[in-house]
Amino acid sequence: VQVLDKPSLDGLAVPEKKARHWIYNGLTDFVLIHGCAGLITVPLVFAAYNASDSWNPVLLAYGLSLGMPHLMATHVRLNLDPDCRQRLGWLAHRALLGIIAAFFVAVVAFPAALPYLVFGWFAAQTCHANAQNFGVMRRYVRMAGIYKDGLVDKTAEFIIQVAPWTFVTTCLLSPATRYLGYDIVLPSGDMVFPLCVGLWIVTVPAILLYAALEVRAMFRDETVPGRILCVVSGLLVNGFAWLFVREVHWGYLIVSTWHALQYITYVHSFRMSPPPGVEPVRLNALRHIAILLAAGAVVMGVMFQAREWLPLLGIAMHLGLNFHHYLSDMLIWRKPARLKAVPAV
Repeated sequence: VQVLDKPSLDGLAVPEKKARHWIYNGLTDFVLIHGCAGLITVPLVFAAYNASDSWNPVLLAYGLSLGMPHLMATHVRLNLDPDCRQRLGWLAHRALLGIIAAFFVAVVAFPAALPYLVFGWFAAQTCHANAQNFGVMRRYVRMAGIYKDGLVDKTAEFIIQVAPWTFVTTCLLSPATRYLGYDIVLPSGDMVFPLCVGLWIVTVPAILLYAALEVRAMFRDETVPGRILCVVSGLLVNGFAWLFVREVHWGYLIVSTWHALQYITYVHSFRMSPPPGVEPVRLNALRHIAILLAAGAVVMGVMFQAREWLPLLGIAMHLGLNFHHYLSDMLIWRKPARLKAVPAV
């Protein structure tokens, strides 16, 4: 058995703090962190009717209620967690203007390249959602106090990172030319098909192996419920979005709704139980989300105003905000260098 030193990122070594217990008490934990995926039924109703004129108001409602608050939640985490600030350094905030400027230069100097940039955005979003689900799962495993880094953990990590791409490539076999109001250049079906087949060949056995390993872990009393929840919720949400809806607009909205809710509730739990040395911010969930809504609405309003004043600046802001968010979260979720497995005494 190997035991991990618990990093300050998790703030788990403070048993006298009771505020964190409500977020990790079984049913509440399931509803907030993973059960929120049930809210994807709201955009799915619109998707089922496939009413094209409903897309813009639904996308606007998503941006105001979840998209921009999700970006704000990341900055809440960056400001509260000194470990995150240390690991990100200049990228935490100062890089944002540079990234927006780079996109502005790109869309001004090479307007024909915008559909290719949008495809890069589409691919980066998939990587980003996978990385977050992977990070939350790793946290659950660390919270269990015992980390074996064995076959079951590696298989779960593989499924979280690879299975969504299996579903996405299947969706891309159907042609599409527009994505979130932008023109997009997607790989041709002939190019995607071999990759799709190869991904299915490795994904299906991995899922079967993981199921068998979890059954074995159950009999050994080594089950980590959070690991199962992350794997299953990722498979269900991504599978429905890309295999059944089969349209990049709605697939994005479904996955992003689950993704944003997962992170907002995660950051709220972090605020209620910060790492040692960080003063807890005791806000209830409704106040926390209200603050994120207000901040997100302000940022989105500025972006819309920029698009009215100078459309290319609005596009650069939109892409720049998202890519800065992806880079920041990529470093937040990476495995800390000091997180080393040590033999139990």
